[in-house]
Amino acid sequence: MINLVIKLKLSLIILIISCHLIYSQKQIVLAVHPYLPYSELQKRFQPLADYLSKQINKKVVVRVGKTYEEHIEIIGKDEVDFAYVGSAEYVRLVEKYGSKPLLAIIENNNKTTFTGKFIARIDNHKINKIQDIDVGKMAFVQKKSTMGYILPVYMFLKNNMLKENFKPAFLRNHNNVALGVLTGDFETGVVKEEIFYEYEKKGLKIIAETPEIPEHIFIASSKMQTKTVKEIKYALLNLNNTVEGKKILRKIKISITGLRIVEDSYYNNLRLIIKELEKNNLL
Repeated sequence: MINLVIKLKLSLIILIISCHLIYSQKQIVLAVHPYLPYSELQKRFQPLADYLSKQINKKVVVRVGKTYEEHIEIIGKDEVDFAYVGSAEYVRLVEKYGSKPLLAIIENNNKTTFTGKFIARIDNHKINKIQDIDVGKMAFVQKKSTMGYILPVYMFLKNNMLKENFKPAFLRNHNNVALGVLTGDFETGVVKEEIFYEYEKKGLKIIAETPEIPEHIFIASSKMQTKTVKEIKYALLNLNNTVEGKKILRKIKISITGLRIVEDSYYNNLRLIIKELEKNNLL
């Protein structure tokens, strides 16, 4: 009888330990929007995933969204654990699905704001300012892209440059926009600053900039345990404090200088821009 009790107790202990191990080994999914090709984003974010895996004692895996729309949906529905999202994505996500725990905002060249660059070929001498652009011959990223659609279209709207039959050409990511302009398939486009500098020597020039808006942010699922949210937030913000941490951030983007605490109110001006586009049936 005593042996039976001992065996039952041992079985219970083994079960508890097994459950703990299964929980600790549960994968945490970091979702990233497809602003660059899939393989490039996997390469950029894998060092961060490896770092976080060690910090929170759970394996973190990177998931690149198929489209901006799909990325917003899976985060909104809490189908992933946490995510890296663009500014307009965040605004639209909160509008549709409600608030999410905020983790950190990107600091880019010591600023938590950034701009997009209107580009043309350097040998295109007829296009030198935004008013020279033929919107019908311009390349865009995706309709939910902050820099690749929302901000430039808002600027066109304010400058009365949009025609009634406006039908934007979407090329899926910023690299494709730069390449589309270089090959002559399109006269102009708007890309992130880092993409312009990547392709500048191949023959691109800047003709204008978008307004400054808040940078990309990391947000958590509403279903994530508070303890895990705090662990990830602490680990992200702690990247600022070590040489290795700064290297991990620069893998994501060479100009990242840190991660900072973020507030929802940072995005209020962008909310007004999005509402203006929605009012004019442009979103």
